[in-house]
Amino acid sequence: MIVSGFVSWAPDGGWVVGRARWVLGLLMLLAASAGSTAAANVVATASVTPKIQYVGDTAGTTFSFTVTDGSTASESLGSVRITRPGVAWTITGCPGAPLGWVRVKAVSSCTYNSAPGIGDNIAAGATAHFKVKATTAAGSADVTGMSWDISVNQADTYTTIGATSASAATTGALSAAIYTWQVVSAVVAPLPSSVGSACPAANSSATAGSAIVLVVCGENHANTALTPASVNSTLTGSLIAAKGTFSSATVAAQSSASVVLANYAGSRVRSTIASGLTVIASIGSSSTQTSPAQRLAGYTTTAGWTKFHYDLANSGVNANETTLGVGNVSNLVQKWMAQTPGGSIFSSVAIVNGMAYFGSTNNRLYVEDANGVTNCVAGTCDALWAGDTGNQVASSPSVVNGVVYVGSGDGKLYAFNAGGCGAQLCSPLWTAATGAAIYSSPAVVNGVVYIGSSDDKLYAFDAKGVKGCSGTPKTCQPLWTAPTGGRITYSAPAVVNGVVYIGSEDHSLYAFDAHGVTNCSGTPKICMPLWTAPTGNAVYSSPAVVNGVVYVGSQDHNLYAFDATGVTNCSGTPKICTPLWMAPTAGGVQSSPAVANGVVYVGSEDDNLYAFDANGVTGCSGTPTTCSPLWTATITAFPIDSSPTVENGVVYVGSSNQEVQAYDASGTINCSGTPKVCTPLWHTPSQSGGTIYDSPIVVNGTLYYGSGNGSVYAFGLP
Repeated sequence: MIVSGFVSWAPDGGWVVGRARWVLGLLMLLAASAGSTAAANVVATASVTPKIQYVGDTAGTTFSFTVTDGSTASESLGSVRITRPGVAWTITGCPGAPLGWVRVKAVSSCTYNSAPGIGDNIAAGATAHFKVKATTAAGSADVTGMSWDISVNQADTYTTIGATSASAATTGALSAAIYTWQVVSAVVAPLPSSVGSACPAANSSATAGSAIVLVVCGENHANTALTPASVNSTLTGSLIAAKGTFSSATVAAQSSASVVLANYAGSRVRSTIASGLTVIASIGSSSTQTSPAQRLAGYTTTAGWTKFHYDLANSGVNANETTLGVGNVSNLVQKWMAQTPGGSIFSSVAIVNGMAYFGSTNNRLYVEDANGVTNCVAGTCDALWAGDTGNQVASSPSVVNGVVYVGSGDGKLYAFNAGGCGAQLCSPLWTAATGAAIYSSPAVVNGVVYIGSSDDKLYAFDAKGVKGCSGTPKTCQPLWTAPTGGRITYSAPAVVNGVVYIGSEDHSLYAFDAHGVTNCSGTPKICMPLWTAPTGNAVYSSPAVVNGVVYVGSQDHNLYAFDATGVTNCSGTPKICTPLWMAPTAGGVQSSPAVANGVVYVGSEDDNLYAFDANGVTGCSGTPTTCSPLWTATITAFPIDSSPTVENGVVYVGSSNQEVQAYDASGTINCSGTPKVCTPLWHTPSQSGGTIYDSPIVVNGTLYYGSGNGSVYAFGLP
């Protein structure tokens, strides 16, 4: 036998067999070489969505994969295999593939094969889409740091020979994870909810700058009960200026529906009005028992009305109101009303986070659903909750950082949880006693509550109820006090640029250092004024401080304007100021002025609403400067002690004629004559026994006011 290479000869014809083997070997060698070269030229990328699943997902989740043939030559892809990230996943279906492709399911993978030929292959530069359905095993810990494996082949029927792994289209594009916790929603709420209970009704609106409770809801998918922990949980987003205090409790295993997972009480809302805001929340009970961070969208911040006459300046202007205006105010209709048994309403309403706060002379603070839904039947509402005090509440509440502050005729300042206590009648968080009845309304800024008392003093208390506070129930002593020469009755402090302004029955306006430092001394600390400004009679009016000027009314029938810095027209030791200008009316001015767009609006007990040039120029002359009104509105035989407010070009004011009236703030519509006199654009129905002493307010298209008949009313567009 002669052997030469792969060729052999034998007399029985064996050389034929040898040659066939040689040819077959050569063909296999060439095929392998060609396959290796082709695989080396194939480039594919892939991505998947979603990237997360939860433990114990027996129903399964469908994943969508995108595979792109990134080859630069003419190589096309004829088959794809998608393999699970790990044994915690079980493939249960291969529901999606390109038209004409055959799907082959295994426990660990889905294989997709194209029809014979290249007609339906994934061409170079083209993309195809596949779907895989997978369940997850029960467990009590996360499975993270995993990735799906995508393998492609030019062959129409997938084989590992010549297969190439697809790379992630972008970093993390093929990542996979299984989590124990799932965040579903975060609800803006007034009070914490019980962990494990049903999630409260959806609410994504909050008052700008307010304190809220964010209730985080979702599911515990683990096969054991777990307790969320603050250190493993997060809360951020454009709605939140500062997250509140975290609290939680044990959540049962394998939730069947979304339940309360945790509460963030006292979360601070951003201070500006905006929409399209977000909350980003995650929950965890350990480093291996977590949720992915869930981005929740659609949150909004609204203006609200947190205190008497809107802001710390007592401007009486809600510049954020855009719904009601001169063009539609005449369409207002009553939406709801709430009665306080045996009381009258002198207190102005505050609106914060969908709740209406006001006091009644029946000794209680009341809280109603501002939207007229909860506890409301056929337009009549009952209180969500009430707070007891020891005497009538003529003071207007101030709601700041989740606390509502209000004075009482029993001489005490009360601080209640703004969300209530979970019961119909609530006790205060703390109280602070003064020497006589409080009818003044509080102002809260920089952690201090300022309020006047009929004992002739201005008081400053720690807003948190900590400094100078002790005992059970907790009572607080003042940080400092400031004496005046008469009772501080209805005048509410304005706090602007570190100065507190307030009126007194001793005929004067006072200015004190808000920090309790300048002109302050002693233990307990007593502060003397930075300056005073005398008028001709008692000052019940609350000062408004706008653009460096303090505006205030007096029972001597005049509106006064003083330099807020205590410089112009001010002299002496102690310093005394005289007015920049004054404007006479024919009756006492108990009403507190509102200042908007260069105009001062104020009511008088001579039955008129007045509008004056805030700069003391138009209609003003003489030495000292005296101003005549730009226009007036007469409510014959009915004094106006109510304080006007201005929203979106409309002035609202109440009267003892039992109506709230709305006027064109520009003095144009329904105005005529010389001197100019205006008639209302609209007015509420007259309510029997309903003299209106409080200040009407407009928030988010709704007008709120209280009446002497003991009711609060809400009017809105049909």
